Amino acid sequence: MAEALGDRAGVATACSGLGNCYLSTGDYRRAREMQHKAICEELEDHAGVTRACSGLGLCYYRTGDYGREREQHEQHRAMAEALGDRAGVAAVCSGLGNHYLSTGDYGRARELHEKHRAIFRALKDRARVAI
Repeated sequence: MAEALGDRAGVATACSGLGNCYLSTGDYRRAREMQHKAICEELEDHAGVTRACSGLGLCYYRTGDYGREREQHEQHRAMAEALGDRAGVAAVCSGLGNHYLSTGDYGRARELHEKHRAIFRALKDRARVAI
């Protein structure tokens, strides 16, 4: 319907939802094919691009493509920092921490998880500090 209406933002939202469905069912190829990120870039929707990077990073993580995973997380972090989104920066620190844990760089993993916790502590988000 969004395509028929020419609603690019609606198409991006639908692609995000479909990508999450494919990710949840383990169909990582189809999840990566969703055009959420490209449409958000076209619309200059920076928050949408950060969400897309997060999903793509998780997709690459689950398939063991750690180089691409790190690229997506680093793009997400740069954009979250530029937007002043401290919670987004913290979330990406968690993802990057998991990346470094998977690649055996335990010192870097711990550093990023500590940063994740510190940001959420500063934001007084007790639930995320606990995570």
